[in-house]
This record gives sequence, C-alpha cells and structure tokens, in this order.
Amino acid sequence: MRQQLKNLTLILISIFAVVFITPPIFVLVILPLMLYRKVIIFLASWKKDIYRPLNICSGALVFDDIYGKPISSECVVTYLRDVHDTTQLIAKLEKAVQIHPELTCILHSWMSTLFWKKSSTFQLAQHITVNEEPDPEKIQQFLDSLPEQPFTKGFPLWEVISLPNYSNSKYDTKSALVWRFHHILADGLAIISFFNDFFDFDNSGKEMKSRENFPNLRPSKVTSKILNFFELVFVTPTETIFRFLKGIDSNPIKDQVRSAEMTRYQDLIAIDMADLKRICRTSKANITVLMFAGVTGALMKAMKERGRHICQDATSGYVMPSIFQHDGTLTNNLIAVPLRIPLSEAKLEQRLDQISNQFRHLFSSTIVIGFFLTNRALGLFGGTVRKYPEISKLGTVMHSNVAIFRENRFQLFGNPVERISPITGLIQKSCPIAIINLSYNGKMGITITADKAVFSGRDQLERVINDVICEINEIGRIPVHGEEVEMSLV
Repeated sequence: MRQQLKNLTLILISIFAVVFITPPIFVLVILPLMLYRKVIIFLASWKKDIYRPLNICSGALVFDDIYGKPISSECVVTYLRDVHDTTQLIAKLEKAVQIHPELTCILHSWMSTLFWKKSSTFQLAQHITVNEEPDPEKIQQFLDSLPEQPFTKGFPLWEVISLPNYSNSKYDTKSALVWRFHHILADGLAIISFFNDFFDFDNSGKEMKSRENFPNLRPSKVTSKILNFFELVFVTPTETIFRFLKGIDSNPIKDQVRSAEMTRYQDLIAIDMADLKRICRTSKANITVLMFAGVTGALMKAMKERGRHICQDATSGYVMPSIFQHDGTLTNNLIAVPLRIPLSEAKLEQRLDQISNQFRHLFSSTIVIGFFLTNRALGLFGGTVRKYPEISKLGTVMHSNVAIFRENRFQLFGNPVERISPITGLIQKSCPIAIINLSYNGKMGITITADKAVFSGRDQLERVINDVICEINEIGRIPVHGEEVEMSLV
C-alpha cells in the first residue's frame, strides 16, 4: 500500500511537471539553444580547420575532468590468440584514421559550441604505447586503473596500448591490445563499428544482423499510427518523467556512501551461448530478458547480504541503442532508460514474467522516443553551458547488453581475437555499479565496475557474477509453456 501511494504521488508530480514545468523549459531554454546551435554550425561551415560539430549526445559528457581524472573513459581489451606484430598494428591504424577522421581531431570551442577540429600536430606514434610487462597481476592492476588516467591536453581523445607479453591462461591468449576512447568521442556501438573497420574477418562466415530495435514504432495501419501519435503526445511525457523520478527513488544497494575508488572484475566466458539459447527455448524468454533477470537475482542477494529491505523495487539505468542506427562514424547514439528491477516479487517465475512484459512495452511503445528527446535536451544544455545537472542518485545499477553480430571472430592478420573485455568508468555520484554483458565468440561475458564503498573487492564482484549465472540456470529449470520467442540481445 505504501509503495502504491508513493507511485501515485510520483505520477501526480509527473503530470504537474509535464503541464507546468516542461513547456516553459522547452520554450525559454531548449528551443533558443537549438536555434543558436544551428546558427553557429552554419557560420562555422566557412572555417576550414573545423571538421564537424560535436554530437549533441556527446555534449552530456563534456562536464568530465578529461585531463585530470576522467570518469567517462571507455577501455576495451582485445585478447589475441598469438603474439601480435606491432608494425602490422601501425599499418592497420594508418588506414583506420583515414576511415575515421575523428581520430585526428581535438575538441575545439567556438562561440560556446563544441566542434571537432583537425589537429595540426597529429602524429599516430603519439597514440601508440607498448607495455612489455609480462606479469598478469601487474597488467590487471594497470587495466583496472586505466579508465581514470588523464588524457593529454591538445591531443585526440584516444590511444591504443600494445601488450605483446601478456598471456592469459584462462582465455588461452598470448597478447592483447587495449583501446581507450573518451566517451565524448565514441560510445560502445561506435567502438564495435571501429573494430569492424580495423580487424579482418574469415570470409567463410557471415555477418549476423541484429533485429530491428523498434519494429512496432513503424505500424502498417493508419489506426496504429494515430494511437502512437496520441501516446507520444499525452502518455510518453508523463511516463518519461515518472521513470526518471523512480530512478531517483530507487532502492539502493547500500546507503549513499561514496568513495573515490573503483573496483572491477570480469568473466568473459561466464555463460556458454549454446546453454543460454537452450534456456531461452525452455523459459520462452529472450536473451535480453534472461540477462536482466540474472542481474535482478544477483542484486537481490547482494542487498539481502547488506541487510537491505527488498520490499521496495530498484531501478536500472538500461543503456541501449537510440531510435536511430549508428551511421558508422565515431559518435554517441545511446540512451539510458530507467527500468524497474522487481525486487519485491519473491517468485522467480513472476519476476521473469514482469521483466518480459517490461521489455515488450519498451519495444512496442513510444517511451524510448521520450528518453531520446530527454537525452538530447540534456546534451544540448550540457554541451552549451559545459555543466551537466548533477543528481546524487539515479538508479541502483547501470546495465547494458552488447552483442557483436559476427559469426566469426575478429582477426589481426590471421591472429584471432579470442575475447573482448569492456572496462568502463562510472559516475559514482549517480550510480555505484555498472554491469555490461557482452556476447562474443560463443560466450556471454559479464564485466562489473563498482564503487569500493559498495563492493570492497574483486571477490565480491566475482560472487555477483556467479549469482547472475545461478539465477539464469535456475530459470532454465522452470517449466514454462508458451510460444517460441526471438533470442535477440539489445
């Protein structure tokens, strides 16, 4: 009853905000900023040294301390089966910077608008480092600290680190390449697009296409289009604000205690994809739902261990593709949608059903458009005033599922990339833990970044991953009757 009253209060606040607060903000703030940006971009077209304007979504990340202690770095480790040749790496990078000119650009502000400006001093060698350390423990410590390392001022916001002596017995690899991009330059999908251009492929395979993200937003009937229009105008604004408020009201894993340090752990072969697909068939749930359910179960156990009450649900900031597909350039095109984590539901079957219904609603309604517009509005504001609205709490966990839709592995001149590991930063003041699931080469990997005040060490994060796996295996033992579902991952 208490939770229902709280939800009713949040709904009323959302309606009030839609009617009385949102319109003035749009007319007095967002619309003038949009017009100003368009005028400045038009005038900048005559400046020969400017490559292109910064993506609006990237504007939400300019608050970061890029040259001090950044929290919005994205590092990706590609584990190679054999030792790689650094000269071959350089040759491939020379071609990559021609395909992606953003790699030769620096941030440039003109008339309070950010642009990518071609660097007159760019040298590829300045972005390639060789670390010959062979000790796996020291390498792991280096990788864990890498996202917080500063970028060099006046240089493009990326680097690649060669680890020619780094052997990993768990993944049966003998070397690795570490890629570091600032999130302003590229999001996760853009990095995968970059890998598609950089690495080679075994042509005997085929490219596996992801399904359309929003097929139900393109109805064939006029009636459906009309209903979607009314939903977008009268329902989506209120639901967007309501979900945002639920994120602020989310049940935390631990009381709001923050440290200045992070801890990380990853298992890149956590679940065999064949087993995951088998569980999909038996449970009638797709992979996206299964992974979200696994995270839900793991969070329930973690919160119980910390003495938290789970009668109140939590919220996940679920990172997913925007309504527009990536155009193949290095840019940002992701959004975070607050999704309910049904902690209050004790029965596993009911939790799975509620999560399935939630994702079904996500992909059949216009709510994603609401958060797409919200994200662009915040990016427009943040990119112009160079400050992002800071929120002390926005969800219990950041969560994302990533799939590399390739039947065959990436290769570097015939040297297969066996595993891929994302290492992300974390906005600790807003959310204390981020979980990324990545499917590649027949395995589902799970990586976690967390505030040390919440998870003090790698052993605790390893336990969280094991709990995710156990929850998914438990789902596989549930007898469910129903229609086959699409086993997609978004």
